[in-house]
Amino acid sequence: SARSTWKQQQQHQQQQKGQRQQRGQQQQQWQRQGSSLQQAESNSKTSNGTSPAGSSEYATSSTSSSKRQRASSAAAGSSTQLAGDTAIGRIASSRSNVAVVVLKKGKARLFEFGSPMVYSGAIDKVIGRPPPQSGDAVVVADANMVPIAWGVYNAVSMFRVRVFQVEAEALADDTAVLEIEKVIQLRVSQAQALRAALGLPSADTNVMRLINSEGDRLSGVVADMLGDTMVVQSCAAWSERYRECITSTIQQQIGASRVVWRPAAGILNEEGIQVPLGQQSTSTSSNTDAAHSATPLEQNIQQQQQQPDVWRKAADEQEQQQQQQCEPHSSDSNSSNSWLSHAVHVREGGLTFLATPEAGQKTGFYADQRHNRAFIASMSAEKTVLDLCCYSGGFALMAAAAGAAAVTGVDSSANAIELATANAELNDLSDRCAFVRDDVSTFLRAALEAGEAFDIVILDPPKFAPNRQSLARATIKYRRLNALALSVVRPGGMLMTCSCSGAMTQSGGLAKVVQEAAAEAERQVTLLARSGAAPDHPLHPAYPEGDYLTTLTYRVL
Repeated sequence: SARSTWKQQQQHQQQQKGQRQQRGQQQQQWQRQGSSLQQAESNSKTSNGTSPAGSSEYATSSTSSSKRQRASSAAAGSSTQLAGDTAIGRIASSRSNVAVVVLKKGKARLFEFGSPMVYSGAIDKVIGRPPPQSGDAVVVADANMVPIAWGVYNAVSMFRVRVFQVEAEALADDTAVLEIEKVIQLRVSQAQALRAALGLPSADTNVMRLINSEGDRLSGVVADMLGDTMVVQSCAAWSERYRECITSTIQQQIGASRVVWRPAAGILNEEGIQVPLGQQSTSTSSNTDAAHSATPLEQNIQQQQQQPDVWRKAADEQEQQQQQQCEPHSSDSNSSNSWLSHAVHVREGGLTFLATPEAGQKTGFYADQRHNRAFIASMSAEKTVLDLCCYSGGFALMAAAAGAAAVTGVDSSANAIELATANAELNDLSDRCAFVRDDVSTFLRAALEAGEAFDIVILDPPKFAPNRQSLARATIKYRRLNALALSVVRPGGMLMTCSCSGAMTQSGGLAKVVQEAAAEAERQVTLLARSGAAPDHPLHPAYPEGDYLTTLTYRVL
């Protein structure tokens, strides 16, 4: 009886198992049939010239064919499709052919809070006929088609839109909405007013940063004042297109006698622009027309599409040559005669420096370290000072002028040593300053073996981590150099160590690097000060990626 009951239960379980398997096979068959129908529909759409959903952000939606058709019909009159009563919407509605960049649902809040960059991943679709070109003004709208900002468009850059104004600013004053030239004039005026509030320029200092890209809400443009010469570093396709306006505005509002235009070739390549090797630095005087001599934007994009392999090779070679000219630890590409032939005189903290707007590193002078140089000077009286990666000798000369007993500057570039030596002579400080051309690591090892020590050591190396992918490798370099630098600090002395790598600064990892380096060097350190770039290098609070410089000062035992 028990055995009979057990057999019946087994038979019942086997029947249920068979039924489940049969239902599963039916479901799989239905799924295969549905997939075949979807594939046939997709093939039919492709043969009719309609791309599948999600293949492009332009005038498409990722839901259904009917939504794609509605987006296409809206393209003929984008401004009339805007919703809400907004200042930007009213201006856009009064104009024709203003494209609208529509954000994905839930993405608008980021830009309402002021983020200056709209990445491609945040965009649902772009509505407008004809499609917007690089440098065109576009409206940025939320998923409900309510305008929240406007900016300049670039179809090939990861930064699809560089935001110029948000709705709150446009509501207060709409005179510059969708007017790129007026925004340039507005931002330059605002930047000048900020520097004046900071006391710049002054009788003692006439070198400063006038425009700091996103920090001054003019994304892609950096401008430094070197006396009566302005150096503009162009980092965006739109700034190349509006070069004449930027140049003339700076000359008129700032009173610069000369504007040197320095395109950032590597960055511009990612923006779809190739900078000819002969035009990497051009100068415009105030008594000449600010002609746009760079290759036209449309021609660059056309060349990129026609010859992508040649384009990439040329861009790689160009960036390599630019790095060879600018990096401190590189071979010297300029002869001694040409290196300082176009140098200009600038003042910082009462000292005179030669700055090289057309051939030097970055824009020709490191104004970002102004406050850190003054801090070193405040501690340098009767001290021995070692300035590593000294370039033009900024830290060294400020320390010497403050009464340092002896100052040594080290750099691997012959041009840098020539520049620093000339600056020492300009300020009658040659008797207390010695500049040595050597690899920094080699110099430090030799000093350590010789038992040399210094009261104050400054370590300001080049950018080891240009991106996050290179951060791990760069961390090793930073640790080794800091360990060597700590080893030559006299007990009770100071180490100021710097990183101009945005990836390192944004990771907040330099302090940990120094801690590990101290353990390696068997020294004890105490953090005294943490700082960054000078106040004339403002940061946009919604764009932390603009923060690049970290400076830490330690007491060393």
